[in-house]
Amino acid sequence: MKKIIFLILLLSTVAFAQHKYEVGGAPAYSVRFEVEKCDTDYCYGDLKVWLTKKGQKTAFQEFKLETDFTFNDDAHMKMSVIPYDRQGVVDFGDYNFDGLDDLAIQNGREGGYGGSSYNIYIFSPRTKKFTLDARFSALATGPYSGMFTANKKKRIIEVFSKSGCCWHEEREYKVVNGRPVKIYQMTQDAFSNEKWVIITTRRLVAGKWKVTVKREKRDS
Repeated sequence: MKKIIFLILLLSTVAFAQHKYEVGGAPAYSVRFEVEKCDTDYCYGDLKVWLTKKGQKTAFQEFKLETDFTFNDDAHMKMSVIPYDRQGVVDFGDYNFDGLDDLAIQNGREGGYGGSSYNIYIFSPRTKKFTLDARFSALATGPYSGMFTANKKKRIIEVFSKSGCCWHEEREYKVVNGRPVKIYQMTQDAFSNEKWVIITTRRLVAGKWKVTVKREKRDS
């Protein structure tokens, strides 16, 4: 995923503060956003985001949504290497693998275990605008933990979820006709048996699910 140079305007009834992060890999846009309320490093309420094409002064698209996020020192890192509870507010990446940047905006902490959750906006070559996509947004919301990973090499979307220490699940989605379609699911279950970890793998092969189950001895 590609990060951007962005300017954050934090507004409160007590004080005005300005935060600026330069993280490289900027696309063809500059980003400015304002959030309704901030207490130290915690912000929440109405969020407005403006996108401006580089070299221009007037924003060509505006977004309004509710949000809830915490600033942290990892803002300069790629989302794919940041823990799900410390991910950024705005990010760009080619989520549908059409060669064009799409947009993610944090809408709160509705991911698994209180992790970040996102509205996903897919860029339309026809309208030249970013459009909210419910299917992609669902992959960046609970039970999944934080923002998904768009694996460009494999051209798949990877998501992760868990329940406590002993139940984990990974899923992979292939984009077909602009829509994410699940093609793989692997579950590790150490709850059900005291001696064994049950690993269930499901793969979509020629339109049918192939299921395999194996056991691995639990660590003592």
